[in-house]
Amino acid sequence: RILLALSVFVSLASSHCNECVLERERAEDWKIHGCRSCKSMQVEFEGNCPQRGYDCDEAVEMRTNVLGTDSCECSQLRCKDGNSSLAIGGELFTRVTCVDKEWSTLTKSVVESSICARKCGKGICRTHPDDYFNSNLLYVPFVVNPPDSEHSCAWGTCSYGAIASDSTGGHSYNSAVEFSCAGDRRWQDPNGNRHDLIACMQKECEPLVFDEPAIFCGEFNPAKHTCYEPKYVDGVSGEKTMTCDYSNALRYSSSDTIMALPICSNGQWTSNGDEIDDQTKVMCVTCPRLKTDDEYTEPTYQGKDKEATCPEGEDVFIEIIKNLGGGTKFVKLNTLRCNDQFVWEAIGGDFGDYKSLENVMKKMMEKELNVLTICCTIEKCIDSELR
Repeated sequence: RILLALSVFVSLASSHCNECVLERERAEDWKIHGCRSCKSMQVEFEGNCPQRGYDCDEAVEMRTNVLGTDSCECSQLRCKDGNSSLAIGGELFTRVTCVDKEWSTLTKSVVESSICARKCGKGICRTHPDDYFNSNLLYVPFVVNPPDSEHSCAWGTCSYGAIASDSTGGHSYNSAVEFSCAGDRRWQDPNGNRHDLIACMQKECEPLVFDEPAIFCGEFNPAKHTCYEPKYVDGVSGEKTMTCDYSNALRYSSSDTIMALPICSNGQWTSNGDEIDDQTKVMCVTCPRLKTDDEYTEPTYQGKDKEATCPEGEDVFIEIIKNLGGGTKFVKLNTLRCNDQFVWEAIGGDFGDYKSLENVMKKMMEKELNVLTICCTIEKCIDSELR
């Protein structure tokens, strides 16, 4: 019995000693080889961020997994943003694990620094659909380029300005501006401002050149037209155009032929679908201005010389003077107006052998008749025959 009791005592003592050793080893293992005691990861851009296709942002936080006191798991570190990966030495990892108080990758390499990276290549940031530009003719699509040696993310340039939009509204850029795709899937300008969508402004056209050649234009007889400068305005859909007071009044200055409404589209003028040079000379026309001698009363012209009217109780008279010292004829008119072809048209009045005011105007252009004037004062407008 004494031997049995001694044997049990030795066994208990040995067991207790073994437990002490294990506890001491556990404490030593936790102190030296602990997998929950890694320090905070150092965040560094240089040497970690991939060269192309990823936006690395120091502001994106990292976080560790939650560990219970009775858990056997080791600490793991990953980016808080689910769309981000840990960038380490130019490579991407979902997470790193704490091993021997050091952060390590699956390949067991020690990680001293990292940064969170998000994709920013072509197709990540949104662009307007094509049909957006069918109803917004002032803009052209924002062309997106893939990352290259000078751009780590997808990028594009609006050469003539841009309109950028986001949840707070729109922002205009009035000159050339470059945007790059950021990791949050928004477009970033050089100042760090970010927007959801970008549309580039069209290249604007310079106004077509105004010219009033003497062969067609002049202040008084024997001019074919009175000419004036077209207006450079926004069209129905916002595109630039050039207009006159009347739809068929815009002419090519070189030929006096009608020009269909010119439209500027992305820096190119077109008329009736045909491209025209931006140095093309144009003019607006109306009926030639009729002269009134100083001793007579000048009529009032309604609109752009559309109709000549006199004060109440007075009539409109045309004075015709034949060339080379010929006679003078005053013709009383019921109405004098500029017709749609910008030719003076008279209602009433006896023009003798010339039959109409239009023929009189033609003879003036041919120099057969010298002067045509208009007046209102009855007392001084004396009806006489053209001799």
